[in-house]
Amino acid sequence: MDNQLGKAVVKEVTIQYGDQEDDYINISNLVSSISIYESIFSKHLTGNVIVVDARNLINNLLLTGQENITINCEMLEGGNPVNKTFRLYKISNIIREGDLVQIYTMHFCDPLMYRSKEERISQALRGSHKDMIENLFEEI
Repeated sequence: MDNQLGKAVVKEVTIQYGDQEDDYINISNLVSSISIYESIFSKHLTGNVIVVDARNLINNLLLTGQENITINCEMLEGGNPVNKTFRLYKISNIIREGDLVQIYTMHFCDPLMYRSKEERISQALRGSHKDMIENLFEEI
């Protein structure tokens, strides 16, 4: 069995911390490991990034858990490069190493996970086909 199956080379990891497109920071050199999980019980990818941080990003960027994190990587077994944006939802396991360095885990999920949790997925529709279709498009 090949040990390289499922492994990737990380090209870039960025966090978009503000409302503007140029409010992002490349944290590739701070990332210790990335794990992405897929489950048959969920429609969405989840994962975490372990960060070794001597720049105090949590306080300096005012990270609240609603930021976007983009992971750009290339599979070792070939194939197309992967460029995927996720939503940070939690920072945990903060460990201080000395006065400057802290190690922590950033948890992320597919941004659509929020929408599917907030919106009603199934509903009973009444009326003519035309009315039902118009009602569906008004909700979008």
